[in-house]
Amino acid sequence: GGIVISRAFAIPGWQAFGEVPMKSGSDYLYLYRIGRHRPG
Repeated sequence: GGIVISRAFAIPGWQAFGEVPMKSGSDYLYLYRIGRHRPG
């Protein structure tokens, strides 16, 4: 999951979610969907 977190930090607007542990693909998709709904 470390690689996924690193990518999250690199994506604008996702920095707030970057420190959230991603234990599975479900968590990744969950944060991804939120990121799309957030501006920037």
